[in-house]
Order: sequence, then structure tokens, then C-alpha cells
Amino acid sequence: MSERKGLHTESVITLVLSSTTALSSTQRRSTFTRTVARTDEEDSQIRAATAQIPLSGPGLDTERFLTCAQENGKLKNEMIEMETAVQERLSYLQRHKDMATFKIASLQKALDDSVPAAELDLQNR
Repeated sequence: MSERKGLHTESVITLVLSSTTALSSTQRRSTFTRTVARTDEEDSQIRAATAQIPLSGPGLDTERFLTCAQENGKLKNEMIEMETAVQERLSYLQRHKDMATFKIASLQKALDDSVPAAELDLQNR
């Protein structure tokens, strides 16, 4: 069961990252925020449902209740791990983007400096 959850976590992270690769940083954060909000909403619904379950009395399946409570805890931990992994990946991508922008600017400056402006104007006429 936990192996399936691990695969689910990886597939959600992959899905979020692959669907946001071509998006800007703001759009990626927005997509990530929506995904986290959706997960939080599902978590809240589970909490509300479990809060309505009586803790004592006839007909209570305590083993089932405890299993659900453990599952809920595992899902919370999984959600936190996914949030952390996605945030780390977004940080990595932002650093990569900043470095690429710097390198492009540096290469453009080197290119501009490699040919004197007067010579360039003569060639363009």
C-alpha cells in the first residue's frame, strides 16, 4: 500500500512539474498553490467526515476507525513531502533560469565587444 502511495507522490510531482515547465515562475506558483489548495480541501473533507464518526457506542468499528486515522496521517505526511519536493524543484528551476539569463547577457556583451561598432556599421551598409 505504501509503495502505491510513493508512486502516487512521484506521479503527482511529475505531473505538476511537467505541466508547468513552459509556464512562468508566477504561473508555476499559481498552479502549485491550486494543487495544494485542492489537496488541503480533500484533507479538510476527510477531517470533517472523521469528526462525525462517534468514538464510542454500539456499531463502532474501532479497527476501521484507527486504520482511517492512520491513513489520514500518512496522507498528511505525503502531502507535506510533495509540497517540499515541488518547492525544491521550483527553486532549482528558478536558479537555473537566473544563471541562464546571466550567461546569455554575458555572451551578448562579449559578442558586442568582439566587433568594433564602426566596423559593424560599415558591414551593415
